[in-house]
Amino acid sequence: MHRILEEDREVGIRTVGSAVLVWRRSSGGFSVHHDIRVRVALAGLVGLLVQTGAQATDFHVCDCGPAADANCVAGNDAATGQMGQPWRTYDKARLAFSSLAAGDAVRFCAGGHWQIDAQSPSRWTNAQCTAALPCKVGMYQADWSDGDEGRPLLQRTNADAMFDLADGGSANHEEGYQFEDLVLQGVGGFGVFAYNDVDDVSLLRLDIAGFQIAVHVAGSNACDAADPLCDGRNERIILQDSAIHDNHQHGWLGGSSGSQIVRNSFARNGSVATFDHNIYASGHTQGMRIRGNSLLQSTLDGAGSCSATSLVVHGYHVDLRIEDNEVRELPGLANAGCWGISVVPGYTGSWGVEGFQGLILRGNRIFDVGNVAISVGACQQCVVEDNLVVQTQQMATRGIAVSPLTPTPEDLVDVDVIVRNNSLYFASNQAHSGVDVRAGSGQGAVVVSNAVRFEGGDSGFNCFDLGVPWSGYVAIDHNLCDTTRASLAEWNDGAGALAAWQSLSAWDLHSAMVDPGFADPASGVLEGFRLLENSAARDAGDPLLSSSADVMGNPRDVLPDVGAFEYIVGGAAGVFADGFE
Repeated sequence: MHRILEEDREVGIRTVGSAVLVWRRSSGGFSVHHDIRVRVALAGLVGLLVQTGAQATDFHVCDCGPAADANCVAGNDAATGQMGQPWRTYDKARLAFSSLAAGDAVRFCAGGHWQIDAQSPSRWTNAQCTAALPCKVGMYQADWSDGDEGRPLLQRTNADAMFDLADGGSANHEEGYQFEDLVLQGVGGFGVFAYNDVDDVSLLRLDIAGFQIAVHVAGSNACDAADPLCDGRNERIILQDSAIHDNHQHGWLGGSSGSQIVRNSFARNGSVATFDHNIYASGHTQGMRIRGNSLLQSTLDGAGSCSATSLVVHGYHVDLRIEDNEVRELPGLANAGCWGISVVPGYTGSWGVEGFQGLILRGNRIFDVGNVAISVGACQQCVVEDNLVVQTQQMATRGIAVSPLTPTPEDLVDVDVIVRNNSLYFASNQAHSGVDVRAGSGQGAVVVSNAVRFEGGDSGFNCFDLGVPWSGYVAIDHNLCDTTRASLAEWNDGAGALAAWQSLSAWDLHSAMVDPGFADPASGVLEGFRLLENSAARDAGDPLLSSSADVMGNPRDVLPDVGAFEYIVGGAAGVFADGFE
């Protein structure tokens, strides 16, 4: 039942099957109302009801380039764009996108192939789309399909963007774009470019390769004074379940508040040592999430070795979380510039203050990178916990380093950094250092419940490198470290063995120089860091300051274990025991 008021009378509308019944209540009772004004009002209301419940409209596009499926049947730009009458070209799809109603979609045929040259502009914008009803660009199965078709292949043959989401000139607010289930190939330019106050963009199940930058989340021009919705910021850009590989500079570059990089694979992105990366998050952001990604072979040099940090963050970021990512390089194919995850300042003083507040770096797995596996700096109220580090590269390396670089005066200073329940394994004949919290980083720092194992040869090893003054730390305790050559190892760099360090500092009084008891750390897999039943790490963690859950999400008990895993009696029970992360 739906009601409208028409002057002083109450009019009701009821639908019964396909019929529409109209009644009016007045002093004389109920009657059918035939007044033209009510009929007009009724028509408008019925139209509104139909519009509210209407399905979104999909428009279809199909072209059959050289890489198309053998069954492909090309469309025609003079057609209607309906399911059986698709358009043909990228240009027609792009122009149609600009006039879609909120919730509508442009869909490319599975098995289709588009070759797009310099004659085709790259801008995809629409002011009608909304975050609640996004405009979509995706895939459909054509009527000629037999089910074995791959995702639509959109191939740029010139160095231009594939999807440029930036309106020109002064910024105008736009929102609500979703690109899904497409293969994008380029020869430069950007795969997806977000600029000029575009919000709520979802990039789902894409394969992006061959561009200069696969996904570039940039800044904004000044707002158009006539647009009250513009704030000059891009926000909530989501890249999820996608393959980002073989791009010339970066897989992801930029940052924006509320953005997420989730469950993607990044491989072989970058070509210039030190400066190119699989993921490069930058700018000023709040609430970014980088979670569940795999990163491999960052910025390969001529010999096929990783030569730059795989996941790097510069700028000023609040409430950034980097969780459950795997960064892996091949043994013997990483040089000293190949770091794993690095969240540190990287700009000059003209950029402004850099730093990180409320960073959580949790549950990541770093295998066989170069100089430093995990590094943070200019960090305040930050937590580094439940991470796994494996190093077999034949070079001097550090597992976890706080402030590995010399800070600049304008950047934040480290305050209240927590490094706890991390598991680290080193197996090479080079000098290594497990956990470094350098001079100037110890104000309010906590270093507890970390497990370190060194199985290298005749080389020096420092379990920890804890800068002075030690009085600035909140806690250093309940750590375990072991080495096959104890005579070549120091518990803390420059302070000698554990007993000497305890006497000198009065820290690590509950720590021990013993084998933590990893199941099989040399296997190079997550399961290798589970604890053996008789492990010295069991129940040996800090009872108050350990992490609340382990790397698999299992809650820690009142006697927490040292390292990333909490031992589970009877097997691998817990939140993520079925492997469905």
